[in-house]
Amino acid sequence: MNNIVNARRMTTAVLLSLMALVLGACGSSSSSGDGALTARIAKLVPLTGVYTTFGADQDKAFEVALDQLREKYGDDVKLEIKEFDIGDKPQTAIAGYQRAKAWKADVTIQLSGDTPQALAIAEAAKGTLQIASVGTPLAPVNPYGFGQFDLLLAHQYPAAIELLYDHLGDKLRSAAYVSVDTYQVGQDSTKLWREYLESKGVKTVLVDQVSSTDSNLSALARKITSLNPSIVVQDMTAPSAIALATALKRTGYDGAGLGGVTLATRTILDNAPGQFDGYFTMTPWSPDSGKLSPSDSAFIKAFKAKYPDVTPDTFSAYVYNGLTQYVTSVVESGSVDADVVAKRMQQPGPPGVGMDPIVFDKQHSLRMPISLLEIADNQAKVVATSDDE
Repeated sequence: MNNIVNARRMTTAVLLSLMALVLGACGSSSSSGDGALTARIAKLVPLTGVYTTFGADQDKAFEVALDQLREKYGDDVKLEIKEFDIGDKPQTAIAGYQRAKAWKADVTIQLSGDTPQALAIAEAAKGTLQIASVGTPLAPVNPYGFGQFDLLLAHQYPAAIELLYDHLGDKLRSAAYVSVDTYQVGQDSTKLWREYLESKGVKTVLVDQVSSTDSNLSALARKITSLNPSIVVQDMTAPSAIALATALKRTGYDGAGLGGVTLATRTILDNAPGQFDGYFTMTPWSPDSGKLSPSDSAFIKAFKAKYPDVTPDTFSAYVYNGLTQYVTSVVESGSVDADVVAKRMQQPGPPGVGMDPIVFDKQHSLRMPISLLEIADNQAKVVATSDDE
C-alpha cells in the first residue's frame, strides 16, 4: 500500500514539475501546434477618421516586409496578424490598443495616425512592445516603446535647418512659425528653428495655432500673408498641413513653405495636388535620393513589383524596418517576451531601408541622414543631404 502511495506521490511530483516548466516557457515564448515559435502582431491602423488615406502606403510596406519575413523565417516563426482601427483621436487610439491587448498581441505596430495618438497608446501600453512611425520617442512613456523616427532636438531638426539655410542663402530673410500646441515636439522644434535662424540674422516671428479648424486656419493664413515672411515653417499633421497650405494659396501668399517629414510623402501630394509647390520638406529617406544603398534598391524593387502604381516613401521605409527588426529579434532571441525582444531590437539587425544595418538607438529611435526636398510641379525632389546620422 505504501509503495502505491509513494508511486502516486512521485507521479504527481513529476507532473507538477513538468507543468512548472511549461508555464515558465509560456512566460518567454509562444509555440504553435507544430512546435514553431508564434508571434501575434497587431496592426493599429486608422480605418476611420481623417487619417484613413495616409495609412494606405504604410500598410503596403508592412505587407512587403511580411512576405519577405515569412519566406525567410517560415520554419522558425509563425506570424499571426490582426488589424485594429485607431481612428483619429487619442481616445480612439487607446480603444484600438485595448482591443489588440484583449487579442493577446505580442507587439502593436502603429501605421499612420499622429503623435498624440501614439503617446496615448504608450501610456496605456506600458510594459508591452509598441512600435510606431511618429515624431517623438516613446520610450520615456513606455519603456518598451519604439519610435520609428526622432524629430527631437538632437537629430533631425538641426540637420534640416542647416540644409535649408545653406540652400536658400540670402533669399532667407525672414521666417514665420506655426506652433502646434497639441504636443511638445511642435513647441521644442519651434524654439530650435527660431534660435538657430536668429543667430544667422534671419528675422523671425511666432504665429500661434490654437485649432485645426478651417476657419481658424484661414485667419492664420491671412495673418501670415500680412507679415510677408520669406518662408513659413509648419510642423503639423497632414490634414492641418493641407488646410493651411490651401488657405495660404487663397490669400495670395507667394513666399516659400517648410514642412516636416509628412510633406515628403506621395500621399499628401496626391490629396492636395499643387497646393505645396514652392514648399521645402525634410525627410530621412526618399526613393529619389542619389545615395541609395543595395538594400534601398531591393526594397523599392520588391515594393513596385507588388504595388506597381505606388512609390514607397519615408513612412513606408520605417514600417518596413520596424517589422523586419521585430521579427528578426523574435527569431534570434527565440522569444516573444517584451524585455528579451526589446533588448535584441537595439542590436544590429539585417540591412534595412536607409540604414545598414537596422538598429534602434538608446532612445529607441531609428536615425538616418536627413535630406532637404523641394516640391515643384507636385513632385518632391532632393536638393541637399546631410551626412549627419
